[in-house]
Amino acid sequence: KKTGSSLFYCGNYGTGKTHLAIAILLQLIRDKKTTGIYSTTMRMIRDIRSSYGNKLVSEQDIIYNYVRAGLLVLDEVGVQMGTEAEKLLIYEVINGRYENFKPTILISNLSVNEMTEYLGARSIDRLKSKSGSLVIMDWESWRNK
Repeated sequence: KKTGSSLFYCGNYGTGKTHLAIAILLQLIRDKKTTGIYSTTMRMIRDIRSSYGNKLVSEQDIIYNYVRAGLLVLDEVGVQMGTEAEKLLIYEVINGRYENFKPTILISNLSVNEMTEYLGARSIDRLKSKSGSLVIMDWESWRNK
């Protein structure tokens, strides 16, 4: 929390990546050590885009909500289209969190190289700095067990 380092969970479907990330988020919230947001990457993008043409809330207001959260868990990285516009929105959130020493957990079924394509090299660079950690969860799915 003090350094704002990030955590990447990458691996197969059904390996417990989301379960583990939400458990971390809930424990920190219960211990009153932080506030937090869980969102899929696409939901965050849709949330930001919902401000377009909205006179009650600005794009910056919504981005700030994601930036200021004590811990942000972004799931399903790579499910979005990967457009330059999406990369810029994601970068705004990631960079804001980086500048404010806010930790982020990213969850994906993609490799780090594939995640770089979807998030952009600038975002990945910021997430990897400050001792960011990568956890590969490559065992078979537990959902049917």
